[in-house]
Amino acid sequence: MLDSDCYRIMRIPMLSPARKTASLPSGLLLPYLDQGPRDAPPLVLLHGITDSSLSFEPVMAHLPGSLRVLAPTQRGHGDASAPDSYRVADFAADLERFLNEVGLERVVLVGHSMGAAVAQRFAIDHPKRVFGLVLVGAFAALRRNPACIEFGEATLASIADPLDPAFVREFQESTLARQLPEATLDRIVAEPEGAGAGLEGGVGWPA
Repeated sequence: MLDSDCYRIMRIPMLSPARKTASLPSGLLLPYLDQGPRDAPPLVLLHGITDSSLSFEPVMAHLPGSLRVLAPTQRGHGDASAPDSYRVADFAADLERFLNEVGLERVVLVGHSMGAAVAQRFAIDHPKRVFGLVLVGAFAALRRNPACIEFGEATLASIADPLDPAFVREFQESTLARQLPEATLDRIVAEPEGAGAGLEGGVGWPA
């Protein structure tokens, strides 16, 4: 990035995201947050399991207005469509269709947890469409991760839609590095009722 680009990023004020919905050729509907000029460098944020685009809304408030930032809610989460299959490859295919729908050819991907797995899969399958890759709380493979295996066997097998809000709250709180404002946590807990479809389907088993 040129020094002039850095200066431009620092000078432009922050924006508030617009709430939109992408209709994919597969028939899936993916709500998403969209912030910044359409011709700005694009950054796409991918949330983790039981989350949605709401998880990134506080982060987007701190990003410069000279970036175009998009945060889609992935299949089986929040208000997104809930199909039958939840392989990592399915999420990556959704991402390709989403980028086509919003008219983005190359992006910087930021993935958290499950979103990191999706970002890695997409970068492997479509390297020419990725400017950069940021992985947060990432792992190389679910099937070789003892914690993921235990979570799948002990938790995923026993849940169904709609998710119990107490389960969502407990799960969210277990992943926090520091406490969220109560109002923010309440919104997250109330919003992802559809996430049970993704969880019950065993997100990422197999990748």
